[in-house]
Amino acid sequence: MKTPHARAFSFGFACLLFVAGAAGGVMAAADAEVKAKADEPAKVKADAGVKAEAKVNAKAGVGVNAKADARVKAAQDLVRARTEAVGAEDAETLRARLLLAEALWEQGRTEEAEGMLHELLPLLTKVLGAEAPETLRCESRDLFARTTRAPDAEIEKAYRRLIAVMVRVLGPQDMNTLKARRGLASAQLALGKAAYAEREARKVLELLLRTVGDSDPEFLDCQVDIVLALSALGRKEAAETLCSGVVSKQKRLFAEDHPQLLRSRGALCGLLFDLKKLAEAETLLRGLVPDVVRVRGAEHAETLHYLSDLCRVLAAAGKLGEAEKEYRSLIPVKERVLGAESAETLDTRREFAQVLSAKGGKEEAVKEYRALLPAHEKTFGVEDARTLHICFSLASTLWELQRVAEALPYAQRALEGRTKALGKEHEETLMAQRLVEGLKG
Repeated sequence: MKTPHARAFSFGFACLLFVAGAAGGVMAAADAEVKAKADEPAKVKADAGVKAEAKVNAKAGVGVNAKADARVKAAQDLVRARTEAVGAEDAETLRARLLLAEALWEQGRTEEAEGMLHELLPLLTKVLGAEAPETLRCESRDLFARTTRAPDAEIEKAYRRLIAVMVRVLGPQDMNTLKARRGLASAQLALGKAAYAEREARKVLELLLRTVGDSDPEFLDCQVDIVLALSALGRKEAAETLCSGVVSKQKRLFAEDHPQLLRSRGALCGLLFDLKKLAEAETLLRGLVPDVVRVRGAEHAETLHYLSDLCRVLAAAGKLGEAEKEYRSLIPVKERVLGAESAETLDTRREFAQVLSAKGGKEEAVKEYRALLPAHEKTFGVEDARTLHICFSLASTLWELQRVAEALPYAQRALEGRTKALGKEHEETLMAQRLVEGLKG
């Protein structure tokens, strides 16, 4: 189950960056006068833009029930007003566009937000300067967007360079600097450097304790960063204890569908699954999914992730009939929304095939595995562990159907691939070895 590492990371931390950034002073020059070159009608429009911006920021600060769609509309109105008043690439218009990107992300329209941020960064650098606060915030957000798509070592280096500048320009305790450091921790976690991620998150937590206190939303959300790192390090019990405490405190601060609370609840569901507390995990997921649907929509990627988690919990709990039904509903939606050959969709189809096999539908499972094999080869490669897993599962299912001649080539392929990638003594290699020997015997 992927919730603690990937799911909660992408959902909650993104919300942290974009929502808190907007509320914490996204547009520092909101009350600046419109450039002298604008004529009087333009000034009227610009004044309207300033009022619209005040409305945007007011909505952002209403509290935990602020509506993302209202912020998007207000930000769009502000961008139009400033574009008409002073031009599309004026400093004030660029600041308004940054606010709009943040509002779009909060609303769940991440692809639009990412595209806007990527386009804005060079413009902000050119107009405001490379070390302007807005430019630094935009760069931090753009780095996070890159992290969620395809993390690599260069992103970690870019974060370190950015943080050094932010410490010098904004100060080490500035909230935007701390958010960038949390972004670094998240990038490290995505790169498999969980120990580094935990260490960085704890340093940020110490600063937050001194600046905002241990009941502040920022402090609690940073604790979830540590939860995810602990989970990745295999310290599941400690992670569950910490996460449960965070959820309890956040429930006193937030509505059930607040993005930060959704993130924490999702992380807790994943930990309960990992700890084999399946009944608790199922109960939490059945409460979580409707809240995510209300915030993100029925076909948003986050909603689909949590529906996948529910399917896994049901299957692990032996509720194969319910799991099969949920998988049959989920797969067509994933194919339409995420793509038929996306990793998420293929993972779900593989799990579905496993449920079919466990439930006794061996022939249908074989059909599904045969369809999955070329798709895995295309998406992941012929020697990828996931492709080899399909070979192994197909061979095993065919053997159960006593179709030995068909099964053997797939089992041998799994054995050869695992031996090459993992070595002869790895447990997965030994499993493939036993399967080949059984088929030959």
